[in-house]
Order: sequence, then structure tokens, then C-alpha cells
Amino acid sequence: MLYIHSFGSVEQVLGNLFNLQGNLCQVDARQISSHESLDRIDPFGFDDVLFYSFLNLHEYRFLDTFRHELERVHFIVDYVKRKKFRKLIILTAPGAFDHSDNLYLQHKGLIEQKFQSSGIPCLFLRVQAVTHAFRRIHNLHHLFYERAEGRYLIPQKNDLTIYSIQLDNLHDIVEKAMRDDSYGYYDAFDSISKLPDFLKEHAAHIPITRIAPLYLYFKSYLGNYLSPSILELFLRPVVPMYSYRTAKAFGVKLHQEETTEEETLQLDNPTIHLSPVFQPGGWKWSKI
Repeated sequence: MLYIHSFGSVEQVLGNLFNLQGNLCQVDARQISSHESLDRIDPFGFDDVLFYSFLNLHEYRFLDTFRHELERVHFIVDYVKRKKFRKLIILTAPGAFDHSDNLYLQHKGLIEQKFQSSGIPCLFLRVQAVTHAFRRIHNLHHLFYERAEGRYLIPQKNDLTIYSIQLDNLHDIVEKAMRDDSYGYYDAFDSISKLPDFLKEHAAHIPITRIAPLYLYFKSYLGNYLSPSILELFLRPVVPMYSYRTAKAFGVKLHQEETTEEETLQLDNPTIHLSPVFQPGGWKWSKI
């Protein structure tokens, strides 16, 4: 498997888990600057599955990150088409949509489109927060941590819902996806919690301070906080996520919410997958 990632702390641990099987070519996405760079990074080209991950959300504090990632994905898509890869496994974001009014979600939607344009079967895993309980690390840490003050700064809002998945479970899903014929979109999470509870659980020693969003926007534009487009993710309505399809397809025991009308429809007809799509006027459900 060719594993291209943003080299955040959780992605390094995830790469180490795959390396235990000895079937991984691991590539830092920042090394990709041309078509030729991929040939140099993967000179033998024995891999036939691509796993693409960009979980280090702190990277998106710079606008250039969006442009550079799209350029890299363009090179990657050309590479996997030329090498005739069998399957693409992509970590994407809940609510990704190429016409979203949020830059980050729009960006993730465009990346999905680029990989789909390859004509190679794609599996998209919708992932928000990724954790490693033993190491007490997660990919949201640098978003909210104010180093100078030694504390987390979060918006003054009480209903910020975080959908998280442990690295071991994510590894198991990807490992199984490499071998089976699962394609399309899956919501990957095993825990649901409020943002303050999530941060306390994984970094109990770090104090948390609630700050007015307007002040956080101000810090964002000064470059001292996460980018405004990422901040907006934690001020938006909750994106519905359902784990029943993922648990059923990959045999991983994930968190089960109370049965809803949409879930009942899915269980009655497993060929129907309802996906939340944001359009002007609000969210609607669409079949995939």
C-alpha cells in the first residue's frame, strides 16, 4: 500500500501500525512537488492500493495549504492512473461538498472529485477526530491549544459535537478495505462527545477557556489561532453521522446512535445510503 499523508502525530502512529505488517510505502505529502517526485519516492511501483490522509488540520491555518494540496492530489491522481492502481482509500471530512459555503469543506469536496475522476474505485472514509488513547494524542490538539497561555481556547458554544475514532479502529477499517470490495462513502467514528469533554478526556491536564467567537476570529486573522474556515466548522450545525453501515461492512464495533428514520430506511434496504449534503437553505439527505 502507498500511504501518502500530512505527517501529523496521529498519522505517524497510524503508519507505524501498518508497518507492523511490512506492506507499506510511507510518503510525506510535502515531498510531492511534481510528477517525477512520486516516481522517485516510490521507485519500484509495486503498490496497487493508495491510502491518502491529511489529518493534520493545523496545516490549514495557511491559505496556500489548500492550493498546494490540490496540486499534489493532481500529481497523485496522474500517478495512480499511470500505474493502474486497483483501489484508492481516501480520508475525507463529514459534510465535504464541492459547493459548500465553508472553504475547508469545499476543498475536501474538490479533492473527492479529483480522486473520483481517476476512474479507479474509491473508498471515502468520513473522519473528523482521530485519537490514540495510550499516547493521549489527537488531531484536534493544535487547533485549540494556545501555546503562549498553556490552555485550550474554544468557542463559547454548548453544543459542539465531536465524532472521534481510535487509531486502532481506523487501522482495522483500512486494513480490511485493502482486501475487500467496499467502495463509496462511510462514516468512521466510535465515540460521540461534546468538544470540552473530548479535550478533557484526551488532555485532562490542559485547562480549557471558552472565548467569544468574534475574539477567536480576530486571533485567527492575526495568525495566532486556527484558520477562520476551520473555526467555522465548530460553529456550524451538527453534521449527522451514522456508524451502522461502517460497522456492518468492516466488522468493527462502532458507536450506535438511537435508531432514526434514516437509519431504519438503511437497515430495511442496505443498497440505499443517505448522505448529508449542504445546499443553500440548509442540509438535505441524498442517496449515494
